[in-house]
Amino acid sequence: MAGRLARVTLLTQRFPTLNLAVINTDMTARHQLHSRNLMKKQTLWHLALRLALVLSVALMITGAVSANAQDEPPPVPHSFYGAAEINGRPAAVGARIEARGPGVLSDVEGNPVLVSVVGRYGERGFGVPKLVVQGAVAEDTPLTFYINGSEAEVAVPGGEWQKSFPFASGAITELNLRAAGYTLYVPITQR
Repeated sequence: MAGRLARVTLLTQRFPTLNLAVINTDMTARHQLHSRNLMKKQTLWHLALRLALVLSVALMITGAVSANAQDEPPPVPHSFYGAAEINGRPAAVGARIEARGPGVLSDVEGNPVLVSVVGRYGERGFGVPKLVVQGAVAEDTPLTFYINGSEAEVAVPGGEWQKSFPFASGAITELNLRAAGYTLYVPITQR
């Protein structure tokens, strides 16, 4: 306002015959126009800022969702223990028990396991060794079991023998195994 008054005073000193009302109206109109343009610029600036904020939040949410979809942790392992037999006899200490299936990790800790007590693999209870099926395994994926490389039939205690057993994330299952192993016959000859 002080700048406008100084300009009017300067103009009246130089041009005493000038109509001050016209000058004052002209300057007020210019000031109003400038104020409107300034408000438009501020409004556009605020609108652009809001739009950028909304877009960045939307991108963060979408990025987090897609990152979570790609980086999902694998399911909780399914653990097994039970009886193991080869050719109708209890599996010997040191027999190798392994689980296989789509997405199952093998040659890792817990798969395979070795029979440590004649005829048994793994143990009941928490914090004790078991056959552990882990990896990117989908729920209900059929798992096949092997004793010393021979495919085994499986059965829960009291259940029917089957070729496979479904994966269940986080489960601990007592599962009996039976396989037809290789029998080595060595002819004995007398001299």
